[in-house]
Amino acid sequence: MKTGTKRLTMRPAVKGLTLEDIQGELWEMQDVCSDVAYAIQDEDIIEDALGSEEEAFEFRMAFSDLEYDLERMCDALREEWVPEYYDTFLPALHAGQLYSYDEEEDDFAPISSWESQWEEKQARDKVKRLTKDQLIDAAAQCLSVIRMYIALRYRYDCLSGALDIIRGINRGIINTINAINEAHEQGQYERIDNLALYLPPDVWAM
Repeated sequence: MKTGTKRLTMRPAVKGLTLEDIQGELWEMQDVCSDVAYAIQDEDIIEDALGSEEEAFEFRMAFSDLEYDLERMCDALREEWVPEYYDTFLPALHAGQLYSYDEEEDDFAPISSWESQWEEKQARDKVKRLTKDQLIDAAAQCLSVIRMYIALRYRYDCLSGALDIIRGINRGIINTINAINEAHEQGQYERIDNLALYLPPDVWAM
């Protein structure tokens, strides 16, 4: 275990689930949702891929709704007990492998089993100083942070994945159309027939 002044720069954390980690992820997801909601407003391929203007509108609104919910969660991170106790509850509950965050090095490093036990005891002792009512309120707020984060992260990943698929389909269609045009210029009509099999029927109505 490190001692002296250096030890004072260390704080225990469950890597990836600290309050700072979550806040950074929320900001990043907000930026992406804001950019996407603006960028896809004029993308006809979204409407073509989803089948109707209404579906395309709902898809865009899903990003806008997610951005709003992400903002609400950022506000929740400033609730009464969260700033002071969130990073304490996880070690107290033995909620994962503990790391030490070195503020001087700006990096995480695993800590030993003995250090983990000591940090968990320190965290539990801090929590025990709360009254029963305070403990219930603090636990509810802090555990809600994890629940909300997991739910929002899942929504974000699903929407981002769907958008990637739609854009991938669009790129595939464009590449096929370009290949058909090239084959037409070269008089390769059999190749055109083969390439046409890869295009959805509604493309021919465009």
